[in-house]
Amino acid sequence: GKASSRAQELVESCVEYVGAPAIWSPETRTLQRSYNSMSQALENCRRNGRAAALGLFDCGQLARDNDGRWFMNDRWRELFFYLEQHGGCGGFCTGDLPLFALPKPGDSMPVDQSSKRHVRAPCFQFLAETLQASASR
Repeated sequence: GKASSRAQELVESCVEYVGAPAIWSPETRTLQRSYNSMSQALENCRRNGRAAALGLFDCGQLARDNDGRWFMNDRWRELFFYLEQHGGCGGFCTGDLPLFALPKPGDSMPVDQSSKRHVRAPCFQFLAETLQASASR
């Protein structure tokens, strides 16, 4: 089906071409760019006066990337929130930091000042699994 071929494309695009973003599918590139923008916004927020911010929602208007884009306006914000909430992941093609300070599913420990810096598994895997699950329903 369409969803499972999309899932397959995401996986192949991320796995095979991690070193060569030029060959990524447009969807993969878009999602990676979106994560990069929100990650940069979180870094900027922590640098510009909210060092203790655990996630983007602690930042308010301070969470803007270097081009001034506010994370709340990112069209993929809800998707990344969902992926982090249900997949416990961070980053898109490569594992990276969580954006929203959501604990990993099944983890009773909330995210704290130390664990907010822990790199997580990349989100493309969970997204692909989710797409495949919806395809087989």
